[in-house]
Amino acid sequence: MDISLYQKTTTKRPVLLPVLAAVNVAFAIICLVAWPHVAVWLDPIVRWVGGVSIGAHPRPMSLPFMLVWLVPAGAGIIGWTLAECGAMALARPITLFPLLYAAAAVFVTLADLAS
Repeated sequence: MDISLYQKTTTKRPVLLPVLAAVNVAFAIICLVAWPHVAVWLDPIVRWVGGVSIGAHPRPMSLPFMLVWLVPAGAGIIGWTLAECGAMALARPITLFPLLYAAAAVFVTLADLAS
């Protein structure tokens, strides 16, 4: 909660949005640093969705791998920045997009592999 000394008002700070932004950035860092370990779970999903395998040791700026780490990192940073600027209506969907997209990809892949 922030207290303004000039206006004598209090504003409630969002709790969930910084957590979601941190989860996005943490996921991006984990993908960059420990991709050979993460590839065991994510590479089959990326191969099924995009038709291209990323491999165990990709270059950071190769296209399929870049989407795996750059989209969550960008969404976390942009979402946090928008939240600090007060644009909560825009920060929420931007921060939630990578998480919902990843969850949908995992769900569709698991449903397809099960059938």
